[in-house]
Amino acid sequence: MKIGITYDTAEMYFSDKDNRLHYDFAESLSIQNIKKELQELGCSVDLIGNKDNLLKLIKQDKADFDLIYNTAEGLNSRNREGLIPAILEACNINYMGTDAFGLSMTLDKALMKCLAEQAGIRTPQYCLYCGNNSEKDVLQQMRQLSYPVIIKPNYEGNSSGICVAKDFENALMIVRNLFSQYQTGILCEEFIFGREITVPVIGNDIDHAVWDVTTVDLQTSDNFWLDVNAKVYGNYENIILNIPADSK
Repeated sequence: MKIGITYDTAEMYFSDKDNRLHYDFAESLSIQNIKKELQELGCSVDLIGNKDNLLKLIKQDKADFDLIYNTAEGLNSRNREGLIPAILEACNINYMGTDAFGLSMTLDKALMKCLAEQAGIRTPQYCLYCGNNSEKDVLQQMRQLSYPVIIKPNYEGNSSGICVAKDFENALMIVRNLFSQYQTGILCEEFIFGREITVPVIGNDIDHAVWDVTTVDLQTSDNFWLDVNAKVYGNYENIILNIPADSK
């Protein structure tokens, strides 16, 4: 099987990787490890790179892959994570991972909170700061939140720009500063005290999908939050929580 890996690293977009706002991108070593694991399974593997490289291969009629392993993040668009899947779908090229619709939808944090509320799933109170003429209304909503609050760019990932504010004045300063940096909506929501968890899912069929519940081994208290420094530079491991089989 011939597999192509679509990915992007910080070096593709920034000359100084230590002076940037975006931390979603993979490390080159991680991509090489993925390639090595796939090769050990007997696959032929090519490193494609980002959407520009993929489009070049398609135009040259050289995108003859049986499967694409997609781990690209993209940049400068709320649909950035869905761009490569959309290209692959348009060209009828098989790929792994969530489709273009799913990636674009889930990258929008405020939208996902609205969908969760409609589905009856509890979600913290929040407001979305967009820096427009409705600022007065947003500030009123911020005053009504219970503090502390957690603040983050609405379309970023991997804890890029994430901050915690203990009061309204501090929150307002952070929100305005993040908006000036990212030029995108800033989500401000009440902080949930408790354990940080992730639920990875593999598979499309809900009756046969494989999933589990993981957390990090460095959480020492309920007011812990995994900031960008911990994610990028921290020495921690993801661990699987002991969930009874009959609960899954």
